[in-house]
Amino acid sequence: MDGIALLTPDGGQNTLQVSADGYAPVRRSLNIEAGKETSLVLVLAPARVAITADRIVISDKVFFETGSEAILAPSFALLDEVALLLLDHPDLERIEVQGHTDDVGSAAANKALSTARAKSVVDHLVSAGVPAD
Repeated sequence: MDGIALLTPDGGQNTLQVSADGYAPVRRSLNIEAGKETSLVLVLAPARVAITADRIVISDKVFFETGSEAILAPSFALLDEVALLLLDHPDLERIEVQGHTDDVGSAAANKALSTARAKSVVDHLVSAGVPAD
């Protein structure tokens, strides 16, 4: 599917969101100089996040540094996709974020790490505009 749009936004800071069924939405902030023409190419990727009747289904994984709650940069796009889905569905009043680890280390250390990883995901979603509550 190809699409071309010609927009005439106001000069200054603008936000553009593009979405299509089956594709992950893309949101970009643009600072446009009044009276100047600006080109932007956006490529939509297949959606990795969907809503069913009772859950949000994520068909990819969030990756972390080994033994750490630090999210690896390649996972940011997936989390941004989750954030856009949540922002587009304000009717979702409550979601659960789970963190997981491998079986290396003690059970207590892995429980603490999984909790810290879930908090890192929540923090990323909140920083992307998802209400913390």
